[in-house]
Amino acid sequence: MLPFQTVLCALDFEPGSERALVQAADLAERAHAALHLVHVNPLFRARLAPTPGDPGAAFQERVERFVNGALGADDAFGVLAPALHETRGQAPADGIVGRAADVGADLVVVGTHGRGGLGHLLLGSVAAETLRRSPVPVLVVPDRAEPPGAGRPVLVAVDEPEPAVVALGFALATAYGSPVVLGHVCAADDQGERRQALDRLAAEAAGPTAPPHEVRVTQGEPAAEVAAMAERVGAGAVVMGTHGRTGWDRLRLGSVAERTVRHAPCPVLTVPV
Repeated sequence: MLPFQTVLCALDFEPGSERALVQAADLAERAHAALHLVHVNPLFRARLAPTPGDPGAAFQERVERFVNGALGADDAFGVLAPALHETRGQAPADGIVGRAADVGADLVVVGTHGRGGLGHLLLGSVAAETLRRSPVPVLVVPDRAEPPGAGRPVLVAVDEPEPAVVALGFALATAYGSPVVLGHVCAADDQGERRQALDRLAAEAAGPTAPPHEVRVTQGEPAAEVAAMAERVGAGAVVMGTHGRTGWDRLRLGSVAERTVRHAPCPVLTVPV
């Protein structure tokens, strides 16, 4: 069973967060978790003139329209009954991570608009900054992503032995009825050893009702290979650990998880390890 009790989804009312909302609502239902929706009004917008009337009522009405439109049903908001939060006067990632802590979220869901180039390298997207700072798992959902399913496996990208990452990957696959692909990028001379290690990890994580799995070991630059492997297997999601790397090296190069998020064709669930 999915180990989530409180799911927080960030909304910016753009197409990218529509797909994130769909995934968050689906996961919350499958995990029997509470769903919270947060919108962050950045610093520069908070200084603008306030909206006439009751801002709380106007915000709820806007969220209702967005939820009903994203889920394609006039009563979707009423059925979901999410808790709503509006944070004003903060940078988006600050507001998302702070609100996640306030509500005790154990999963944060954010969309991404595929922003790249120099601006991304220097400033980072909201999704990348949230991933970088969140102490709980973050699901980053591309704006055209489809969920896992019977024909769309969950790719668990394993760097070091990470039982928690593998266990969560199997739990996600079980929830969606998907097979599991355990992937690892390594040097040429230890592929056999790594394959055996992954088989052992799978045996430890898989219970009696676990979905089928296969192991794939390849060579190359880790982020590029993980994204390419996800494309090859038609993955519905990638699950991988993130090690909280900081400092200039991270600003200049980015972590493997961040670079994977930038290039993967499917949602990426990052797990702090």
